[in-house]
Amino acid sequence: MDTDPKSLISQPLQNSDPCRRASSFSVERFVLMTALFLSLTVGGFALFLLLAKEPGGLQKASIIVYTIFVVFFTFAATRALPPYLFTCPAVQTQLPRLLWRHLFFLVGLFTLQTAALALRPNLPGWWNARDTKGRTPFEACLWFLCFGLGFAQVFMNRSLLDRAHHELFG
Repeated sequence: MDTDPKSLISQPLQNSDPCRRASSFSVERFVLMTALFLSLTVGGFALFLLLAKEPGGLQKASIIVYTIFVVFFTFAATRALPPYLFTCPAVQTQLPRLLWRHLFFLVGLFTLQTAALALRPNLPGWWNARDTKGRTPFEACLWFLCFGLGFAQVFMNRSLLDRAHHELFG
């Protein structure tokens, strides 16, 4: 199949839209997305357990899990959102921009976590008091901030890919 974006536009819509073909199933994509999901869930949990006590371990584990999270939710199909295929010309033209954006967000994540961890000893005692499940309000707040940053990047990425898709395919 010809992947030149200009030639794809002249083809019928169902054939010219490689980003939205819901009927095509790819074993490779299924394996990749399954591996990402398992890495995100099981691997992420294990990574935090392994690196939690190491200096900078929280930031290292967060950067890895955050990256997997962003890749998975940017490209995966969800209930309300279509998938974006790596082979789609609209996606391929935006990959450098997505990578630069991700680097910017990783710097933000690292800075946010480092600043929060530096402030932790100066917070009132109740911020570090453990509940019956062993969690602290500080940890919950930091988790929500990081999770929110990740979802912000995912929504920005999907918006960028959606605009690129509409510019290319109409």
